[in-house]
Amino acid sequence: MKLTRRLGALAAFVALITATPGAALADPAIGPGFPHAPIQVAPCSSLGPIDWWGTNQGGYARDGIRYIVVSTTPVFELAYGRFNENRTDQTINGNWTATESRTVTMTASITLTIQGGRANPETLALTVTLATGFQIQVSRTTSIGVGATAPIPPFRTMLGEYGLQSFDVVMDVHTVGMRHDMQTCEYRLGSNVTRETAHVPTINEGWRFTLT
Repeated sequence: MKLTRRLGALAAFVALITATPGAALADPAIGPGFPHAPIQVAPCSSLGPIDWWGTNQGGYARDGIRYIVVSTTPVFELAYGRFNENRTDQTINGNWTATESRTVTMTASITLTIQGGRANPETLALTVTLATGFQIQVSRTTSIGVGATAPIPPFRTMLGEYGLQSFDVVMDVHTVGMRHDMQTCEYRLGSNVTRETAHVPTINEGWRFTLT
């Protein structure tokens, strides 16, 4: 039940699911005359969400992949925008109503598939939710008919924009093997880790205003 023989096959699977191959992370422990990175052992429940894809014919009860969030960058997804101009010498209230919607769907540099348990977007969404505290969805469509009011100073113009908050995510993806006790996992953080990216929508939508 050694991990050494399985890691080659698991790493090959990560390469297969990569639609746009991410660069493998440099591993100073890999190279001529150097040993492989050490095997890590931990309770599976401590590793966070894992995409399990069924039983394994080799030394493990199940194989899977795990996402580790490295960084997140917020992105405002514009659905509707309109300028409102104040041509008077008094402050006025500008009014806006979103009349267009926008759908944002999760994308990633690895192939995402709802069925089959491999690179499941639901698991990726949960991973990013736990890492950021923002509720991530696989797909989100902004609302229409949402109104807002903002004061516009004399002889100024206000841009009102309605949209959705998303994140650009950088993550590491690596393989995990579950022992037959169905509780303990083994993994190796080294040559079988790939650096991947994803774009994920949140449930948060609303207005933002810019005075010009």
